[in-house]
Amino acid sequence: MSNMRIVDLESEKPLYLQMKEILKKRFLSGQKDITKLPTEIELASEYNINRMVAQRAIKQLCKEGYLYRRPKLGTFISQKKKETLRIIYYELGSSPYSMKKIFSLFEESHPGISIEGTEFSASEEYSRNIENMISSNNIDIIKVSESLFRNFDAPNQFYSLNGYAKQYKDNTYIEPWNAFKSANTYYGFPIAFSPVVMAYNKKIFHKAGVSYPENEWNWGDFLNKCRE
Repeated sequence: MSNMRIVDLESEKPLYLQMKEILKKRFLSGQKDITKLPTEIELASEYNINRMVAQRAIKQLCKEGYLYRRPKLGTFISQKKKETLRIIYYELGSSPYSMKKIFSLFEESHPGISIEGTEFSASEEYSRNIENMISSNNIDIIKVSESLFRNFDAPNQFYSLNGYAKQYKDNTYIEPWNAFKSANTYYGFPIAFSPVVMAYNKKIFHKAGVSYPENEWNWGDFLNKCRE
């Protein structure tokens, strides 16, 4: 048995999708000495699954261009050239996640794509580096804060992500998405969100003769109440 993941028979995830991920990690992770997959029967025996599960997983990978079949010879790994995403980013010392770890997980799930990451410090230099790399067309994706995003002319320098955002934003908290929105167009995906929670003493409002919000309220609401 290989040291790769095994199929979880108790998981709600369909077996063929589990097998597809296993095959991608085992055979499509850049191992140049592997060009041909074991047969469906061999894979079914090794992972203790039905042959049809292995067959469906392989068909999916063939459809996506990672594998191809040759009658009577077997299933082979496509030797297509990897696409490269050029990303510039900064790391925060207090961050619970690592961009390099995110890159690694992404490459595992997308064997046809490699990431060329360039790290800069989160300072004024970062803004200048971004501008230089955008103007020279040497970057595909950038990591920016909300405030830094506002410094750029988004419609002229970034691509619209409306088509991609729609399938994700409807099931998440909307405010982080709005941070990277301009003129009804989304130009970025939120990676992390640090909410600020405000608490207030109702007695102080009563004493000042000012009503307090009954429902959710934001920083603007708070400032308006202070002005009253």
